[in-house]
Amino acid sequence: MGLAGVCVTTWESGLFGAMDSLFPALKWAAKACDDPETEGSMVEAYGDATEWAQLVGVELPLLGKAFAYSKIRSGLKCRLLLYSNPFLAWMHHGEELSGEVGDQSLELLEKALQAAPSEAEKGVTLFLRGAVEFVRMAEQARLEYRDYRPDAAIGKLAPTRYLFETLERVAERSVSRIGGSMADIERCKAARRWVEVVINRIRNYGRGELGYLPAFEVITNPRFMPHDQASWWLINKWANQ
Repeated sequence: MGLAGVCVTTWESGLFGAMDSLFPALKWAAKACDDPETEGSMVEAYGDATEWAQLVGVELPLLGKAFAYSKIRSGLKCRLLLYSNPFLAWMHHGEELSGEVGDQSLELLEKALQAAPSEAEKGVTLFLRGAVEFVRMAEQARLEYRDYRPDAAIGKLAPTRYLFETLERVAERSVSRIGGSMADIERCKAARRWVEVVINRIRNYGRGELGYLPAFEVITNPRFMPHDQASWWLINKWANQ
């Protein structure tokens, strides 16, 4: 094509894509650009981390849906952290990750965590496992909330605060180790704060104190307004403008 070269940006090193987890892939890609017949696969280029790369980079995406290859950012990553409302991840992926796909992904990620040779690979794996676990705990909380058991629902959500604290420490270690964006640290803090907000809402309104029980996707939304039974902010065409 007559290209002068290739420029690789680091935008996706936010959202827990630590740079040192990408170096083997970048080196392999550089060789493949120069020689399309380069021997070996990108997975094999990971050396001691080959088993980890196979599990996370090949087998996990084969589960499809939330883990499928995408031409844009991962929807699971964005919904868990980028949009400051982790319950979006539950709303879009709750059903699939609470079932067989979730079971299989956790099994693969446990193997990947054991196979990870360094903090770089472990951090990525912990993020993926944390995303699945949050979605599953949120779904369990929804079921309790639906049946007017707010204390039980809060009990299901409470551990997610520690989950985001753990991911925050992973992000901090990543920045200290290899640099990159510090935004993930703040995103984890924001997610934990939002869980606290939702827990307080469930505590205040989870027994039908409003005369009705707001839907779980409503009470977890930043625009929830008590007594707005119609959720006008949601159904009007200008709601997201």
